Amino acid sequence: MGQLARWSSIGRASREFVLIVVGVLVALSADQWREEQNRRKVERAHLSAIRADAEAAITIVEGLRSIEQRRLEANEILLADVPPAGVPSDSLSRVLF
Repeated sequence: MGQLARWSSIGRASREFVLIVVGVLVALSADQWREEQNRRKVERAHLSAIRADAEAAITIVEGLRSIEQRRLEANEILLADVPPAGVPSDSLSRVLF
């Protein structure tokens, strides 16, 4: 009977060992899943910030483009009244040239 008790004890210890190993593996897997979820959350926050920055930059560039377009139009109006280089700027030359 001593030998049977010893095998029973070894069997119980083996089952406990397997149960502990499985528990540790499940815990490690759950921890890895949680870390992945946290990483994805941070990644989404970064991507959202990048998108907001890009949209703000587009708004700024569009505003600057509008300002430059008005400046170009004003310069064209001013240059329309300026005589070409080398032509005298008196009133008679404007009529002749």
